[in-house]
Formats: sequence, C-alpha cells, structure tokens
Amino acid sequence: MKRTRVTLLAGIIFLFASLCYAANYAGEFLNIGVGGRALGMGGAFTGLADDGTAAYWNPAGLGQLDRKELNLMYSPGVVPDAVAIGPQLGMDYHFLSYVHPLGNMRIGLSMVYMKIAGIEDTRDLEFNDADGNGVRDEGEMIYYDTNRITESTDIEYAGIFSFCYNFGPNLSIGGNVKQIAQSVFEYSSTGMGFDVGLHYRMNPRNQYTGEGGSGLSVGINVRDVLGTELAWTTNVNSAFYKDSGHIWASRLSPGSDTIPLSVKAGVAYRFKLPFTSETAIGFDFDTRYGMNMHAGLEAWFFDVFALRAGGTQIAGPETAVTSMSAGAGLKMGGITEINYAFVGLGTDTMGTAHRISMAVKF
Repeated sequence: MKRTRVTLLAGIIFLFASLCYAANYAGEFLNIGVGGRALGMGGAFTGLADDGTAAYWNPAGLGQLDRKELNLMYSPGVVPDAVAIGPQLGMDYHFLSYVHPLGNMRIGLSMVYMKIAGIEDTRDLEFNDADGNGVRDEGEMIYYDTNRITESTDIEYAGIFSFCYNFGPNLSIGGNVKQIAQSVFEYSSTGMGFDVGLHYRMNPRNQYTGEGGSGLSVGINVRDVLGTELAWTTNVNSAFYKDSGHIWASRLSPGSDTIPLSVKAGVAYRFKLPFTSETAIGFDFDTRYGMNMHAGLEAWFFDVFALRAGGTQIAGPETAVTSMSAGAGLKMGGITEINYAFVGLGTDTMGTAHRISMAVKF
C-alpha cells in the first residue's frame, strides 16, 4: 500500500512538471530562496520542509511543526571585504515568518523583502539623434553626463498567509495567499497569487516520544496556480513623467506582468550515519525556467551542530548555470537554531551571497 501511494505521488509530480514548463522573470525575487538551512542544502528542501521556512518552500510541510516558531533571515547587500568571497549579489534580502499550531491545523504569516539601491536612471541623457526622430536608435551615441544621472531604489516584497491541515500523521495539505508589491523609479506594481502544497511522510516523528522521523518524505509545491498578474501603475506626479519633452513618458505606459504557474517538487530521506544524530539528503526539481535540479545533504552531530552542502543547476532559456552552496547550523537549548549558508559558489554569473537565519521555537 505504501509503495502504491509513493508511486501515485511520483506520477502526480511528473504530470505537473510536464504541464508547467515555463520561463518568465516576473516576481523573480520570490525565487531566490530563504533560510540558511535550506539554502545550505542547495534549495533541495521541498520534500524535507520541516521548519518555519516551509511557508516558502512547501506550505504543506508546516504540518510537521508541533510548536510555535519564529524565523528570521538577514542577508545584507554590502558585506565587508574581509568576508566577501567573490562578487556579491549586491542586494538586501530578508525573510520573516511566524507559524502557529492549532490542533490539526497550522497557520503562518511571512514576508519576503528585497532592496537594490543605487540604480542609475540614464533616461535624461542626451544623444546624437542622427535621424531626428526623438528616439535613440541603435548606433546613436549617448552623451554621458553625471549631472543628469539620478539614482533610484528597487523595492520588492511579498506578504504571505500560509495554512496547512494534517490528514493524520502521514499526509498534510497546505496553501499560500500572497500579496506582492514592487516599486522602482515612478513605477509600481501589485498582485495577488496562490500556492498549493502537499507533503507525505513514510515514517513521521512521534510528537510525544520523539521516535521515528527516519525514512522517505515527498513534497509538491504548485506555485501561482492561477497565474499571478502584477499590474503596473505610474506616478504621474513625478517630475520625469510630467516632462512632456521626454519621449520615455509616452513609451513607458503602465502594463502588467504575469508570474506563470510552476511546480517545485522533491523527495528527502532521513537516516543515521556513524557519528551523526541525524542525516538527511534531498533532491528537488522545479519548472520555473525549465527543468532545474537541486540536491543537498545535511548532517547533525550530537543534535547540536550541523554541516550542509548542496548544488543547483538552473536551465535558463538562454544558458544553464550551476552553483554550489555550503553551510552550518547550531542548536542551543532545543529552542534556538542559528543557520548560515554561503551560496553561489562556482559561478561568476550570479554572484555569491551570505545568508544568516535564526529560528526560535516556543
């Protein structure tokens, strides 16, 4: 019976994958990943999803939480040269979540926040308008004048309400309701999206005795199930927009972007190795850009200290990017857990980043 259930789940995963092959960069900040633990495993966390960051990776995984949990992640855009290994991504990226158990239900509130400062606005630069059409065409020289360049900040964030219901100790189903907002220069966009998740555990941990928890688990997270439309608006009171002498004001009219439906699915296996209190391996794929792969390993020693490693291969529409990650974790008093990840190793196209997160259970 168990083998039949796993086979059925695997079939559902690959059916969704075949239907959801898509490449779209709208709402891209929601694909970076959260939590030092999951990112240290290369993002192979959909099948594991057993902490508060499950609100992001797979809302159905929240069913494994038996206590209230607060999660925070801090990732600065600028780091000291002494710890900056390789080119940095250059953006502030933070995550905050709270999960509350209610009987067989779990509810959670989360926020993902990204800020990129110092974006140059060069639309006011003059150029050699050879054909006199008022539009810079290919080959027409731009006159670079720093006095006519201004800067703006790109801010993107999402508020997420998560819910999960346990159908017994093995199966959980959950979902997210997301409110997304972005702003840059005089333009801003908003939209609402929905995710649906499923998590199945072969040998769940007993919440009273702590026994079990080893074995196979499977997770599926279908993101933006209806397609998430981000409708753009323009601040017509901005000085740049009101200047009728700029052809950009009429060309950059409000429109919309759509985040397409995509699937992230994975399997995880927990077991014990010599000298470890618990070891977990995970393998994920997602259809955000194509068929992207994630693999990760986590090993806990004395249930106090953890080491992690992972790899990611993103099959983009134009090129494939492979990167590695590494991380560590520390538990203190069974209440607080601090995790660190260094992501982006082995690639010079995406840059590297430090991720520091903390979880508090009470």
